[in-house]
Amino acid sequence: MVIVFDLNGTLLDTRALKPALRSIFGPTLATEQFVTGVLQYSMALTLSGEYRAFSDIAVAVLRMEADSRKIKLSDRAVDQTRAALRSMPPFRDVPGALRELRNAGFRLAVLTNSAAEDVRAQLASANLSGYFEHVLSVAQVRRFKPARETYESAANALGVPPHQILMVAAHPWDLIGAAAVGCRTAFIQRPGTALFPGAFTPTYVASDLAQLAVKLKPAGTPRESRILPVLAAAGALSLVVLTAGVMRSASSNSSGN
Repeated sequence: MVIVFDLNGTLLDTRALKPALRSIFGPTLATEQFVTGVLQYSMALTLSGEYRAFSDIAVAVLRMEADSRKIKLSDRAVDQTRAALRSMPPFRDVPGALRELRNAGFRLAVLTNSAAEDVRAQLASANLSGYFEHVLSVAQVRRFKPARETYESAANALGVPPHQILMVAAHPWDLIGAAAVGCRTAFIQRPGTALFPGAFTPTYVASDLAQLAVKLKPAGTPRESRILPVLAAAGALSLVVLTAGVMRSASSNSSGN
């Protein structure tokens, strides 16, 4: 099984955008409202057959929100917001859980709406780059999650069928898309998130990645460590059989004498 993680809001904490947004809008634009707007317009572009980089959509939403409030948006404010998007910290549970899962023998990957150059900067800033064998961007198919093509493309890149992928996200809409192509799913209950009732039932539900790692680790034990106890038992059985044979032989010889 390959564990594929969403990035923004699942591994990285989007609440870190608050200072940049507050410097522009004061209390009138909540971080959640901004992030929802970016997602809304990325999905709208996908449904209409268009594509723009995720960070460009974020800036467009920023300008739209500023225009609606009659706020003059400076180039410096735009640059600060772009920088904030590229430097969001990981949730506290993330590094340790990724390390546990990797050590347990799982293959780990990222599938994100962020453009390729942005996700590299994001992972480097969060010190998470070394955990993943693949970092996959929707830019490769030019369709944002939860479009089916993004998950199908990820499966192709990873060399596994969708049912061997566990998609991990704090967004039910992301998991709905993954489940539609046959992926298993894990919902992470980040602050302010909840499941969408009646749509589907995730394979796993966890309060954070640490709890998910506890649930998954037995299934991810490397093949070698599963085989060693069997070999040890087989070796012990062989020794018993050999010893019994030697004893029978010795007994026969003794009787003959």
